[in-house]
Amino acid sequence: MGNPFPQILAYEGGSMEPVLKTSDILHLSQCRDTHFRCGDVVAFRPPGCSDIVVHRITSRSHRGIRTRGDSNSHTDSWNLTTDRIIGRVVQRTRGNRVRSVRGGLSGHLCALRARYVSSAVTGVSCLLRPLYHALLQSLPLGRCLSVRQGMRVCSFSRGDGIEFHLIFAGRVIGRLLPHRDRWTIRQSFRIFVDEHALPRGTSPGTS
Repeated sequence: MGNPFPQILAYEGGSMEPVLKTSDILHLSQCRDTHFRCGDVVAFRPPGCSDIVVHRITSRSHRGIRTRGDSNSHTDSWNLTTDRIIGRVVQRTRGNRVRSVRGGLSGHLCALRARYVSSAVTGVSCLLRPLYHALLQSLPLGRCLSVRQGMRVCSFSRGDGIEFHLIFAGRVIGRLLPHRDRWTIRQSFRIFVDEHALPRGTSPGTS
């Protein structure tokens, strides 16, 4: 492969939750072209982007390799060639715990389960959000109940673009990385956050 090969990689983002979470340390294995399977989690550089993305392989064809984050609602827009792939994720370390990262058919089933859970949480959040706002308008102390009152957005300039953080009570509860078009919001805060009101990235891409 033309890319340098790091055996360890720090993960950022939320598109692979709950299998991977921000600050996980990923252990990579270098694979030959023919060893990449549907369901494998791989680290790669998308076409036209210097960032390293970690997503799961969904299909292979003569046009290239398609990928998708486990908690994303859509497949990535690019067709990858194998020279863009740095390695396959085989383990992740979170705190003192080391877990294997499943690939192949087992990994595909993990992705389906994560997608189902993410869709269920999003659906419940959408149903409860109108009730939450109705309570704010009807209760005299509604403003005191509003989590959104304490939220703020910060931006950071990086070499590859602007990164946005959504902060509440000193904690980062949401991120929008460069070259992404979708915020990653912690599940427990989705009911309080209207993503459409947040800043959007200026560069095309997929989270």
